[in-house]
This record gives sequence, structure tokens and C-alpha cells, in this order.
Amino acid sequence: MRAGTFARTRLPLASARLLLRSPSLRDVPALVDELQDPGIARNLAHMPYPYRPRDGREWVRRAQGAARRGDRLSLLIVRSRDARVLGGVSVWPEGHDPSTLLLGYWLGRGHRGEGYATEAVRTILRAAFRRPATHRVVAYAFSPNRRSQALLRRVGFRREGLAREAFYKDHRWLDDVQFALLRREWEQFARDRRGS
Repeated sequence: MRAGTFARTRLPLASARLLLRSPSLRDVPALVDELQDPGIARNLAHMPYPYRPRDGREWVRRAQGAARRGDRLSLLIVRSRDARVLGGVSVWPEGHDPSTLLLGYWLGRGHRGEGYATEAVRTILRAAFRRPATHRVVAYAFSPNRRSQALLRRVGFRREGLAREAFYKDHRWLDDVQFALLRREWEQFARDRRGS
């Protein structure tokens, strides 16, 4: 992985209702509170459940280290009007190829259905595609996670394939659905949104 991939990204990233900002240890209680939902852990590959304060502290330290190196954006989704932590969103290079980024996100149960996840994903995608090296962004969703798949389609991703029984979690094999968004598709999507 090339160091400094996101070194020039100015934070926080802002949208109409949200700030995407770096986490701090002060955020751990809010993280722990939001992540006491087994549904979030069920839909994320590497999220522990129950989520404990030590898990939050470890994630914050990893996110801060990645931010210092500039090799990953791991940000909190924060509502601007009251500074409440709603979730998290990340992008990072896939393996050693800086032209392909991976996208991950989660949103607390009490904040779903209001467009916050869609807004956060669009915001981080704008930052991802500002990097000249970014050619495509990929995202994965377990096959039962229809809401995540719908979100990806809403922001312009296309389904590329299905990896059958690709991930073992909670004592069962899960299919993994792969989505991708190419730079030219993102640019067309952004033009279409401005025109409507």
C-alpha cells in the first residue's frame, strides 16, 4: 500500500447535514453506545459484538495512526446540528493497488431511514474521487443486507458479482455481493444530480 494516499485530504468533510471527522478517544462512549446493536455486527465482516470500550479505543488508535500515515480515511459520521455520532465510514486502498479503493460504512439503528448513510457515502466518495489515482471504488455487502445493497445502487454503484459462501460469520457461511463504481460513472452520476 502506498503511504500517503489520503495525506492531502482536508478534514472534516462536510455535507448539508453531516461532518465526517476523525475519531478521538472522547468518542469511545458514543461508539460503544451506537454499536450495541447485533444487526450492525452481523452485517460487518470484522465488528465484534458486544462492542466494548476497549474495542472502541483500539479502533480510534488504529484510525488515528492511519490518518497520520495518510493511508486510510476512517471517519465518524457526525450530525452537524448537535454533534451526535451516528456511524462510521471508511475508504482505503485495496491491497497494493492505489487506483482501487474499498468502501465500508455503518449507521446506528436510531438514525436509519433519514438519508444519513447515503449522504455520508456520497461525501466520502467525493473525497475518494478527488484523488487523481482513484479509478474505482468497491464495496461488499453480505447477501441478506438488502438495505446496504440499495444504498450502493442509490449512489451509483453497480453489482459486479457474487462470491458464494465467501465469509464465515456467526456459525454460518454468507454470500458476499461485490459492487463497484468507476470514476467515469461517479462523474456522470454527479453531473446528473446537479442537473436534476
